[in-house]
Amino acid sequence: MALSIAGALTMNLLTSDTSGISGNGIYETRTGEQNSITLRDGSVIQLNTGSRIHVNFVDKQRTVSLIAGEVHFQVAKDKTRPFIVKAGEGLVRAVGTAFSVRLHPEAVKVVVDEGKVALATSLDPPNSKNGSSRDTAETVRRAGDRGYLVQGQPMSTSIPGQCLCGRITFSAQPITSEMDACHCTQCRKWSGGVLFAVVCSSVQINNESELTAYQSSDWGERLFCRHCGSNLFWRSLEHSIVAVMVQAFDDPSQFEFTREAFIDEKPGNYSFADKTHRMTGEEFMGLYDSSRS
Repeated sequence: MALSIAGALTMNLLTSDTSGISGNGIYETRTGEQNSITLRDGSVIQLNTGSRIHVNFVDKQRTVSLIAGEVHFQVAKDKTRPFIVKAGEGLVRAVGTAFSVRLHPEAVKVVVDEGKVALATSLDPPNSKNGSSRDTAETVRRAGDRGYLVQGQPMSTSIPGQCLCGRITFSAQPITSEMDACHCTQCRKWSGGVLFAVVCSSVQINNESELTAYQSSDWGERLFCRHCGSNLFWRSLEHSIVAVMVQAFDDPSQFEFTREAFIDEKPGNYSFADKTHRMTGEEFMGLYDSSRS
């Protein structure tokens, strides 16, 4: 995930050196601001709006505590010093990789761009002698994967939905409880407005023969009911990524609006008052580049 860099208030308890390298201390951004800092090991941290972290590097361990908000990490490789992010009751452990961590009141959300990380609720790594399976959430291995740590357990709820006429019903397992809004021209043309969708790890479709698919790009297709015309799914051609239209769920109110994609294609005659993470088309597509390759 790439975050745009804007002017931000950075409060550092220890001053940075003249090269612009940041040391141990507290860093934060105010609402509407974003900032990027480079740490002494070469790791780069990008703070989203309204975020606050505490950096504490010692000889054998690199630790960053996420106090509030969302932060993206590009971790410099150092096998002798693991990189650990503390967020609420969750821990994210990495050696050299790129990932984002967002702190929610009820959970820690992790999005992996490249490499792999381990999610846990204690400093003991997953499957260690000191840790139990109940203390461990999961290991996120590949780009595009997302982990969701809620009291030590990954998100696993299947949610029902259907089209307008009811001929097509489905049960989907969302990766997170968050939804995206897409402003790209194709999605606006297809939906007749802003498209709201949730990426799901699995979707079970009943009466799939009633679906019509339209290949809208060289890597994705859009699926809708051939009877009532309800827009239901976007799916990559190799079926590795499936996004379900939020309003197709029986209870769409359970999803939180957190991100806007293709903000550079959004017309100027509308905008949302919600505080969201806004991504250009290039930034958003970068999340899934490895899935398309």
